[in-house]
Amino acid sequence: MTTRAAVLALAAPLLITLPALAQHGHSQGKRSGAVITVQSGNVGFSINTSGRGYTTYGHNTNRGHRNLNQFGQTPREVQQLKRNAAQQCRRAINFEARQIGFRDVDYDDGRRVRQIGPQGFRVTFNEVEFETRRRDIERIVTCTVRRGQVRSLEGVPQRANRGHRQNTGHRY
Repeated sequence: MTTRAAVLALAAPLLITLPALAQHGHSQGKRSGAVITVQSGNVGFSINTSGRGYTTYGHNTNRGHRNLNQFGQTPREVQQLKRNAAQQCRRAINFEARQIGFRDVDYDDGRRVRQIGPQGFRVTFNEVEFETRRRDIERIVTCTVRRGQVRSLEGVPQRANRGHRQNTGHRY
């Protein structure tokens, strides 16, 4: 039998009984727990059943979980989802503008991103400039993203159809 197997064999009964004892003490409003450390040569094994959210290495495992939003997401996850939603909207606006016939699209002012579901966002660009050869058209463009896909796009100006552009049938 190897040393690791022997250490685990000795610690197995403790793995079963200590969590039960710690849970019993916790239900009565008391803080109970135990730290078991078994070391044999190069092999070490440590168990902590304090119930305080700390691992055997002293790192707090509950940190950040109190800052979850109503959808169960951390602020970091929300920021990443907002960034992805804004990028998806920019791509959709650029694609739609090219399909209509605009030469360039500039995003002059800031944007607002509001979460409307666990994977849903409403992105509003305050000032989007659509460029043609003769003039620029500025609009407020609003976009709805659900599960990483653009579902609606509002505010993109329509150019007059002079017979040279067919309806592409592109829908969101």
